[in-house]
This record gives sequence, C-alpha cells and structure tokens, in this order.
Amino acid sequence: MTPIPTRLTSAAETALFGERLRTAAVLAVVAAIAVASAADALRGGGSSPPHSHTAPPPPVRLPAPPRGALTGTLWYADADCRLHRIDLATGRDLLVTRSVGHCRFWVSPDRRYVAMHSGGPFTPPRDLELLDVATGRITTPFHRPDLAFSPPAWSADSRALAVCDGSHGPPAILVDHLATGRVTTPARNACFPAYVGGRLAYRDLDSVTHLGHRLVADSGSLGQLLRRGVYQEPAPVGTGDTLAVSATTVTPAGGPPPITTVVLFNGAGKATLRWDTGGIADTISLLANGRIIAAARRAGLMLDDIDTGDLLTTAAGQPIVAATTQPGHPDMVALADGRRIVFETMSGQSHWALPIRTAYLQWTPTPP
Repeated sequence: MTPIPTRLTSAAETALFGERLRTAAVLAVVAAIAVASAADALRGGGSSPPHSHTAPPPPVRLPAPPRGALTGTLWYADADCRLHRIDLATGRDLLVTRSVGHCRFWVSPDRRYVAMHSGGPFTPPRDLELLDVATGRITTPFHRPDLAFSPPAWSADSRALAVCDGSHGPPAILVDHLATGRVTTPARNACFPAYVGGRLAYRDLDSVTHLGHRLVADSGSLGQLLRRGVYQEPAPVGTGDTLAVSATTVTPAGGPPPITTVVLFNGAGKATLRWDTGGIADTISLLANGRIIAAARRAGLMLDDIDTGDLLTTAAGQPIVAATTQPGHPDMVALADGRRIVFETMSGQSHWALPIRTAYLQWTPTPP
C-alpha cells in the first residue's frame, strides 16, 4: 500500500482521551474476544452507555427553523419506531408508516423506496421491509432472513438493494433487483455490503475487504500501513465513490491503548486518506458522499470533515446520537441528541432545533 495523507484527531478530543486510557485494559480484552468470535466479527454497531458519567449541561435554547431557511426532506424514526418525513421548507411533518418496527431505515437515492428494519444486531430475526413511497405499499422481498447483522446498501441508480443474510449459518450477500423482483447471491461467507463507484463492496469471513473483484484490504495490509497489529473493526462502509475500511490496533499487556484508524479508498481501490479517531470507535459511517466521517464512540458521535478539518463532537453541547447532512451543503448538519434535532454547521454554530426525539434520521433533496 502506498503512503497516504494522514490527519490526526484535533485537540477537541483530548479530554475524551483520558477516559480511553482508564478503560484501555478492559477494551483490549474485548478487542481480543472480537477477533476470535465470528459473531463479533459481524456485529452491526451500537455502543453500550458508560455505567457512570458526568451529566452534560442543560441544552441551549434554540428557535425552530424559519420557513424557507432550510430545504429538502428530513426523514426520522419517532420514539415508537414509526417513519416520518418533514418538508423543511414548510415545516410540515407527515407520518409515513403507522405500523411500528421501523427504528432504522435507508431511503433510496431516487427517494422512491425506503428499506426499513426493526433495529440493531442480534435481535430476533425479522425481515427487512421495503416501502413504496408513492403507494404506501410495504413488501418483504427477502422472505424473512436474519438481516440485523449489517445495514443494507442501495446501488446509486436505486435498482438494487444489497443485504447481509445470516439466517442460514455463515452469512451471505443477497441482492434484490427491484425491476424484476429477482434475488441473487453475489457473495457467500461475506457481510457488510456497500456500493462504491458502481461496484459491490463487502468483507468476507477472512476479514478481507473486496471491491468488485479486487481485494482492497485485509488485517495484514492494514497492519503494515499502521505498523501495528490490527483487527478489521468496525465494519467497512461505503457511499458514492468512497470506501472506508477501519482498523483497530491490538494492544498487548502494558502497551498503548487501542485506537481505531479509518482508511479511505476511492472507487478504483486506491487509498486516499487515513484518519485516526483518537480512541476506539464502535461503528463508522460516511456522510455527504464520503466527505464527512462519523465515528460512534461511548461519548457519542464524532464528525470529521476531511475537506476542511472541522471536527464536531456535540449537538449544541449535548452528545450526538445520530447525524445527517443537508444535500448539496455538507457544512449544515442535522444532529439528534435523543431529545431534539439540532441544525448546526460543521464549524459548531448552532442555529435551530426541533423538539423531536429520534435516534435515526436522513436528509434527502426536495422531490423533483
């Protein structure tokens, strides 16, 4: 692997690093178990809250967005796991699904469909549901496989939906071709699908990340890059022309604390940047077509803009539980803190807020 640009975590994370040092021994044991356990190798993310912590300050009072200040549609799952969408230009909030169980969702790039699931990994097996936005019809194209291992992935043209099926022993990648209803299995013994540069990416059970027919990264190549022993956690993710492969260092007794580093690859499989999260990340996601990396930690989400270097760790002073960016304007983000949605710039300027409790949201362009 050729040398690539590196940018370390900014001073905003220094206060959090002390907590990492105190818990490093326990986390190193957890990391070792994750390497040996196939189930841990396929976990879909979500961190456990700390047993004790300092309460955050009271939330800053913010006005609601004035009409016309924001554009696009904000989708969110309410406290009962029902899907909503808000027309931000008018402020109208529409209940999309009256049935519950839609705690997590993924809107297709053309906004015609929404893939929906009940929640996180290791929940009772439940099929992914597919909503036709125009008609309100909900179908289950994969016929009740266990799809809680990892998020699904939409192709850029919205014609294909890829999932990881763990219901029949070793997982496999299934793809629903919406035009025909045909379901194919492009990869077995694999999970964590993503579409990058028009090709399907995934990680196999040997912890090798594939992009199409190309082998992009494994623990050996990532270890050579970082010059430390690593395991490939959190899971790889992709969007647009960017694939993010994470590596968390394996720490020997008495050694430095584990750290998760994210390596970005382009659609040709070439490494373009690496980012040190400053600690252990539970999950990694990409926003704004790969321009913003979101790392989930015990303290909440941390967002890094790889173009500007802006680092965001709170929503108006509160821990971030979910985030999404405004289409076409990645500097503006919607941040959920569990009690409200805050609209803030990546430079940390809080503008508005909506009193909506949610842990999952997505911002899409205004329908044509």
